[in-house]
Amino acid sequence: MDAAREAATVAFESGCRLQLSHFVRRVSSPEDGGGLERAARETALEHGALAGLAAGFDVFPFTFGPTPLAELLPQALRGATREEMAARLADGISIAGTRVAAVLEGTVGAEMYVASDGGRNRHVGRSLTEVAETLGTTVPEAALALLADAGPDFYDVVVVERWARDEDLDRAMLDDAFCLMGDGVTGALDGPLAGLAFSLADWGWVTKTLAHYVRDTGLLSLESAVRRMTLAPARQLGLEDRGALLPGYAADVVVFDLDRVGTGVMPRQLIARPRGVEHVLVNGAAVVRDGEQTAARPGAVGRVN
Repeated sequence: MDAAREAATVAFESGCRLQLSHFVRRVSSPEDGGGLERAARETALEHGALAGLAAGFDVFPFTFGPTPLAELLPQALRGATREEMAARLADGISIAGTRVAAVLEGTVGAEMYVASDGGRNRHVGRSLTEVAETLGTTVPEAALALLADAGPDFYDVVVVERWARDEDLDRAMLDDAFCLMGDGVTGALDGPLAGLAFSLADWGWVTKTLAHYVRDTGLLSLESAVRRMTLAPARQLGLEDRGALLPGYAADVVVFDLDRVGTGVMPRQLIARPRGVEHVLVNGAAVVRDGEQTAARPGAVGRVN
């Protein structure tokens, strides 16, 4: 409640738009049926309305989300430089007796999958429990070993873990105040970004939304899902010429087959080409034609004032 009120106050005093990202009850939150979450949401909306601002929320359509493994390190150790931290990790750091260690010593390690091990590609796709079994150690020690093995790239070690329950995720996905989005990184099938993965959303959030929430369950209408993935976030970001098929707007167009659209991503496998997407145009140029990527690069990095 305090965090929602503080965020709304910052927006009011600065004149900025307010966006509360991933505003979904976590698996570690109180077992209150989402009451606290809904109260905080209403607090943000009320404070935003008083300030004349539209409070926005967003959610991605997966119950597993990314966490940099370095977040497990005690706060007191994080003031060092990247090289100093790498040296400390190599010498051996203990997190014994910490809350993090207590959590990892439970069953959670079986649902924490390595998305990136700092480019080493030795353990990608394995759970922390499986890494611990391979190394013959405990789950907390396995987590520290992954960080140490990455050297100065330890901040690039990422796991995907269960962050939300299905019922809480569905409640946010069905709430019209939420934009639908993905919290991923840019990846590729070849070149320097080949094999890079951070989240299930990298390759699958749009197709998961269309396949599961629109086609398979009917929880969302196609029109609502598309609007909340395109026009709604464009408006919240202040983009005036994107997000809709209208005269004068940038010709960003996706042609897909709703009967076939889908994704094969899963916590163990974060890279999977989407199914059923026939054509994609960016600024009027085809970047995907007949399901295959073209060589066109019509996009541009922009800034919103």
